[in-house]
Amino acid sequence: MRQERKQPGSRKRASRPEPEPLVRRDPRRHLPPLPADTDDLVDRLDLLLAESADGHRS
Repeated sequence: MRQERKQPGSRKRASRPEPEPLVRRDPRRHLPPLPADTDDLVDRLDLLLAESADGHRS
């Protein structure tokens, strides 16, 4: 009985490092899907960033 309990524990330890590189490669996986309005928000942010960058340059 004790040996059977140790085996799943060792399997869990061996499988834990595997998901980490996947999360690092695809950080978007655990993010929720974006609503349709985000396109407008992104455009506004781009304009604001461009304006602030132009302001700092001049």
